[in-house]
Amino acid sequence: MPPKADLTETTEIIVEIFRELLKRDDVDHDSSLADLGATSLTAVRIRSRIRSRLGKSIELMDIMENLRPRELAVVTAGAPEWLGKRR
Repeated sequence: MPPKADLTETTEIIVEIFRELLKRDDVDHDSSLADLGATSLTAVRIRSRIRSRLGKSIELMDIMENLRPRELAVVTAGAPEWLGKRR
């Protein structure tokens, strides 16, 4: 498991991504995408933002199985580096 400080930072970035894409200010580390009205397109966009901001390569199923920022942060922190183009 990654250091707690790294995990906290990753969680905060994922919360920001959720807020931006869902256009909601009420998202926190324990908010569920299912409760926030996210769609599969939202998941694709989350994956793209995680790649560009965190440089990590996660699968769509990682998002679908970890709907809360705190859960997704753990998966993201342990994911391999994304080797594609960065914007």
